[in-house]
Amino acid sequence: MVDMLIESLIQEFDAYFERDAQHCTILWFDPKREWEGLLSHLKLHLPLLVYEGSLLELRYQLVERSLNECAVVYLPFEKLQLTTRGEAEYIRPFIYTAKVFDDSIETVLRDQGVELPESHTKMRHIRPHLPALAVASVGKGRAIWKGLDNLEAVLARLFPDFEDRLMQLLAYPEQAARQLEQQEQREAFFTLLESEFGVPGPEQGDDEKWAERFTATLCLVETFVAADEPDDFPFREALPSPVYWDRCRDFLRKWQRDAMLNDAFAQRARAVDGQYNLAPWVKSLPQPPTASGFLNVERAVWERMQESLGAISDKDAAMDFCRTRRATFRERARGFWAREGSLAGWAALARMAEVVVGAGDALEELSRHETASSLIERYTQRWWRVDRAYRHFRDQVNRGAGELDAARKWTQRIYREFLETVNAHFGEMVWQEGQWPPEGVALGAGDLWATKSTTSRGRRALIMVDALRYELGQELTAKLQPSPQATPDAALSPLPSVTAPRMAALLPGWSDFAVDYAGGAWLITAPGFKGNIADKKGRLAWLKHRLDSVAFFNLEEWLKTPLEGVTKGTEWIVISSTEIDAVGEGAGPVTWYTTEVLLQRLEQAIRRLLVLNCAEIHVVSDHGFLLREDVRESDKVAVDVPADRLLKRAERYLLLRGPDLPATDLPSLPVSGSDDLVAVFPRGIGCFFTPGPYDYMHGGISLQELVTARVTVRQSVAERPVSVALELDAGPEIRNAIFKVRLIPQGVDLLSRARRVEVDIASKGQRVSQTWEAVVNRDVVEKSLRLSSQMGLSEGDAIAVRVWDADTGELLAQQPAVVQVDLDW
Repeated sequence: MVDMLIESLIQEFDAYFERDAQHCTILWFDPKREWEGLLSHLKLHLPLLVYEGSLLELRYQLVERSLNECAVVYLPFEKLQLTTRGEAEYIRPFIYTAKVFDDSIETVLRDQGVELPESHTKMRHIRPHLPALAVASVGKGRAIWKGLDNLEAVLARLFPDFEDRLMQLLAYPEQAARQLEQQEQREAFFTLLESEFGVPGPEQGDDEKWAERFTATLCLVETFVAADEPDDFPFREALPSPVYWDRCRDFLRKWQRDAMLNDAFAQRARAVDGQYNLAPWVKSLPQPPTASGFLNVERAVWERMQESLGAISDKDAAMDFCRTRRATFRERARGFWAREGSLAGWAALARMAEVVVGAGDALEELSRHETASSLIERYTQRWWRVDRAYRHFRDQVNRGAGELDAARKWTQRIYREFLETVNAHFGEMVWQEGQWPPEGVALGAGDLWATKSTTSRGRRALIMVDALRYELGQELTAKLQPSPQATPDAALSPLPSVTAPRMAALLPGWSDFAVDYAGGAWLITAPGFKGNIADKKGRLAWLKHRLDSVAFFNLEEWLKTPLEGVTKGTEWIVISSTEIDAVGEGAGPVTWYTTEVLLQRLEQAIRRLLVLNCAEIHVVSDHGFLLREDVRESDKVAVDVPADRLLKRAERYLLLRGPDLPATDLPSLPVSGSDDLVAVFPRGIGCFFTPGPYDYMHGGISLQELVTARVTVRQSVAERPVSVALELDAGPEIRNAIFKVRLIPQGVDLLSRARRVEVDIASKGQRVSQTWEAVVNRDVVEKSLRLSSQMGLSEGDAIAVRVWDADTGELLAQQPAVVQVDLDW
């Protein structure tokens, strides 16, 4: 699209040359340099000669041109008739045979029918910004010139991305200011800034210091207002007028949440922190400010909270502390310095409150649940959140969220009481009832194998995950929202809750399996099948035996397999994952934080299956697990069992063969699927031994071990991911190092589902940038991208912005562009 101004000049100059072939020179006088920003665009369409310091050189070029060769000579000074004698004499002879053009931008706009204010007062404010608007209008069409009836409209049109440009200015003051000057926008930009924030722009050369002062102003306003505008605020005189306070606070929050530039805020705020030490004042307040941009203020608030936490003397006080401050912890955890990492302890305290309050509620109502079924139901309704919160709490503590000794002590103590009390009660219920599972509740895979053939149900998938306890299944389901349709259900593990019996219970025909233990290993057989279903090889062979068409992968293989390599006729895709169990059994303390990464891998695996149009995906597991801080000697249960009667001694169960069992007062139950095997269990969360400092264990009777997740993911056969179009906010010329793109969903209807995408920048067909991730559903998604010097790009280089399907690697859209910015930042 050719800009209206450029097109009008081209038409006027071309028309002159066509009318009079003998007069082939136009002298273009622009004493205010209004048109200078458009010269690079006009050079593409006109025989343009530009004054660059020597009229003698221009005269030489005019004299030496061929006969009838046309030229437009740009002269950034008054018409020759108004100049003094001197160098101007070199060009004077051409004045008599050339057309003289000296119209201003305003004149050309009015000639083109653009409605500008007739008021001299309004035009006096608008006129200085027309050159900058002329540059900004390139490629935008005529619409950019409509409705310019006041200064505010001009500035808004000139800087539709004003806040983004301001953030860039604060991040890179010298470079961004130089860019504003090159685009003839500096004066207009700082005029708009002062009208928006009440803060004057910087003097020439003062850009860096100005950025720090402006950052301090934002932080002062935020602190003052969040503290309820106290009269004794130490820096009241540094605040702008109250009319600007909301604007300052809104922009500060946007800057703090900008993924591309919030690190610049942290740098600026740290630089001015010492100049505005408000910590003593904060500590003197009855209530601290609810928010602040200053790190010293946030640290003072944190120290106050630490003092309160350190004063807790008993469990009841810890409970009250968490109940009364739960909302405060959540709010502080969302603050900038908590998210940035300097005060990560707030997130840990928010998790502490979840654990303490949730555990307290569970213990208060425990006596109302008098059956194993009732306990399982309540656990799957609510109590599982305590396990999730504690896992996240310990993860954050282990990652170095400092000064949390007191928080860790009380959270650990109360969580341990929750585990001990709830599971001791649960174990007694199971033992008294004398059977597992409870009456009316099934083991295994439920109705997963209700029909043998998938012909009428479409392609299906089974993901068998070791140790996906119930709370992890809930978290996996949350990651999959809002699309596709994922339903988390509870499933029960056999006793003992270990891999071989439980994985077998997930298979078709489980009710016919015979479970035994011989030669130090589990033996699970099926009628007419020669393999041992207790091991993975046997389980896969059994599935191949029972299913019509099946392909097997482990999780790592599946994530690396090209989707086009999966045979179209395959009815079942079976994926196995042992990562959680392997990490837990190999290095217990690592389990606190690795589960999050493993859940992300499972999510990716599921989304790849959806791309293959799997009608159903079932995620199932063998057993759950307990995560413990440590195991005390008093937790270890001593049982005197003759060696010839003991088949296996594990952390959480003993395996014996009946019918005459050694006398013991510990819970014992038949092994699911066996004729004569019996397992003996410690009460609660006790154990028979540990292999060292060990946080992770399973095999016993506890809700965390026996209640596993079964996540069912469904999509309509006709459901399809949205198509995605790409639009560059800046157009085909990238004039700012940080620019926006829009990811636009296409053809959205009731059958459309979200698509995960990656955006990158390529040069000569090769990726030169990082990748930016996004999820496109039904709304337009905006992403900020950054060009950097590390990409090896120079001004004038051609690039392509590309969008890929994150699961399949399919190229969805791309847009070419030209770099028109200096990246040497």
